Amino acid sequence: MKPSSGSGAPPDGVTAHDTVRRDNNATVASLVRALRLLEFIALSDTRPGVPDLSEALGFSRTTVQRLLRTMESRGFVARDPETHKYSLGIRAIQVGLSGVSRLAVLDAARPHMEALARSSGETVNLAVEDTGEIVYVHKVEGPRAVRTHTALGSRRPMNCTALGKVLLASIPIERIDGILAARGLPRLTPHSVTDRLTLLNELSQVRRMGYAVDHQETEEDVCCIAAPIRGYEGKVLAGLSIAGPSARMAQAEPQLIELATGAAHEVSQAMGFLPRNPMPFPP
Repeated sequence: MKPSSGSGAPPDGVTAHDTVRRDNNATVASLVRALRLLEFIALSDTRPGVPDLSEALGFSRTTVQRLLRTMESRGFVARDPETHKYSLGIRAIQVGLSGVSRLAVLDAARPHMEALARSSGETVNLAVEDTGEIVYVHKVEGPRAVRTHTALGSRRPMNCTALGKVLLASIPIERIDGILAARGLPRLTPHSVTDRLTLLNELSQVRRMGYAVDHQETEEDVCCIAAPIRGYEGKVLAGLSIAGPSARMAQAEPQLIELATGAAHEVSQAMGFLPRNPMPFPP
């Protein structure tokens, strides 16, 4: 006797894997439709309504309404309550501007990173924060640079890198605690900071000084000095660092700090940042 349709078992000839694959395909198809709706709204000269979107994209009105409701709940589209027409929501705009800012900061930073690598002789890195980790997005090696584990696209914890500390110092304590809860405090070397209170004290110093240092916290015998890069509104977009052998970096630390903070400030200015007060970070 065949199982009833209410038993939860797949029909004859259909495996559980087939069911999961079909569900995944349906999810992907829905995502593609949602992205097409978002693109159409973003590129439209006028605010479209459900009938306009249904006709232009060939989706049923029910599908359009369902997807728009979901995107509206997440802030990716906004509906005019009087006309029932749609426009991009604030979340979509924030995501778009974030991507533009990251591309722009990379373009702005390149010439300053090359000059900094020449003047310091060391490796110069550019990194951004992504889901609670730092991601290296550009690297320039100076004439005396030693090999470091900072390949483009590679990730590192934020608690034990100078770049991570500069980026952490710029965000609210609630988000810091969220990152620490999700990522923990990894120990990469015996010198890594793995205590929350110690890290928070260091971040207070970073805000006060305007730069961060890690002494062999990420790699043995490697020191790093990092400074923040800001956008025109003052938000920290990325971190810029000089990395090199600990002994050599220690001998020239004051000069290297001046070089790193100076280069980061120049990139920030190129991004439109105009400091209005002497505080390197908001309190």
